[in-house]
Amino acid sequence: MILCIYMPALEKGEAVLKRLRQICCSLPNVTETKSWGHPNWRTGKKLFASWDEYKGIQCIAFNAGFPLQDVLLQDPRFFYAPYAGNRGWVCMKIDGKMDWSEIKELIQRSYSLADPKSIPKSKRPTSLKQA
Repeated sequence: MILCIYMPALEKGEAVLKRLRQICCSLPNVTETKSWGHPNWRTGKKLFASWDEYKGIQCIAFNAGFPLQDVLLQDPRFFYAPYAGNRGWVCMKIDGKMDWSEIKELIQRSYSLADPKSIPKSKRPTSLKQA
């Protein structure tokens, strides 16, 4: 059962937020909540993705886990998540052309870290498994 609620999209990036919402809400047992003034997605009580704005930069925040966090931080599109970076979280800037297959894999990885039993090993993103 999908439990996602409608949240008004932010002025910039409305299409990005809509697409992110589709990815997150397609996963099992996901709820969308509004915390800290922006949309967040949870499985059970655990947060796995967030639409955020930090110092004027709109971004998608998610748990990359270790050591993938270090790999992503080498790419200028990503930065250390201000309040959860010490737990493997990163932010991906909403800027330019978005690679939606990459975003979907990263969100699915974050979701599986929040709820390891939710996605069978055979269905987890293959390109990120070894990271």
